Amino acid sequence: MVNNRKRREILQSVRAANFPDGTGMKAVLREFEKDKSRNIGDRYIHSVIMQANMDIIITINPDLAELVHDASWIMVDTTFTVVHGTTNEWKLLIWLKGLDKRTVIGRVWSNKATREAFVVVWNGIFEAIKLITGKLLNFKVFSKKSSLLGAIGDSEGAQAQGLGDVIILRRMNTPQVNGIPTVTVDGILLFIWKTCLVHFKRGVFKLEAHVDDYVFNCLLGFPYLETSEEIAAYHDFCQASKNPKVQSWWAHKISYPWLLPSLNRSLTQMNHLHWDLTPGDTNPIEGSHVQDNQVNHTNLTILEAVLSYNIFYFIYSCC
Repeated sequence: MVNNRKRREILQSVRAANFPDGTGMKAVLREFEKDKSRNIGDRYIHSVIMQANMDIIITINPDLAELVHDASWIMVDTTFTVVHGTTNEWKLLIWLKGLDKRTVIGRVWSNKATREAFVVVWNGIFEAIKLITGKLLNFKVFSKKSSLLGAIGDSEGAQAQGLGDVIILRRMNTPQVNGIPTVTVDGILLFIWKTCLVHFKRGVFKLEAHVDDYVFNCLLGFPYLETSEEIAAYHDFCQASKNPKVQSWWAHKISYPWLLPSLNRSLTQMNHLHWDLTPGDTNPIEGSHVQDNQVNHTNLTILEAVLSYNIFYFIYSCC
């Protein structure tokens, strides 16, 4: 066992015995075909999309899916260490009010992080929840029957825009009924999306070596501005900067009309009570990455990654 080559040979022989069809996407597709023969309440893999250069696998634990209808908020994030290669894991986490704890109810495996890919991801999530639970998932601002106050993620625009696209695609908002006149993606995200403050601060800290203390502290203070005058002065301050690092940072922030409002209570269109009842950062889901890595391995093949969490969910649901 001290010989690296011998260890690799042993692992390869075990893998060949356990996975005669291989451990790539074709093997995942065959596993999905097996899942489709089961009752909806027993399925774990709910869709596999393979088109052009985009591979997406949507998995949801059916025993946990019902809980999302009682969740106060959802949180999403991507982690990059579980699967070997270009495929990453994207998690859907909810907060359970009754148990006062976080729970990951779904995992998506994707080799793309574009807006188009996230349209497929979000639509697959909403469709799977509808099929499993028999109920449509929506946000409280669009449907009084819903308990979902908002969604929290990092400042990557694609996943937020993909969510907005799917809300329009699935006609989740009916302006003439609820009075929320959102017919564009940017307008929709103003009412439901919060960007993680920790990620915002990380971006500012990357500028620390390139600006003086006064500029650094000014940039860092945006989420805490309260008046329209303060916010206008902040815009003018950033717009007037001659520092190329600050210019690039500011260009990213204003390229998404919903991004700055998703960081500041005074700018958001989200109900302020909803804002106060949802987290300001993605620490709960970041912590789940560490917890997962303590239970499961990293650098797995795609089939092993998908199946390992299926087993993990099975153990969880039996305890």
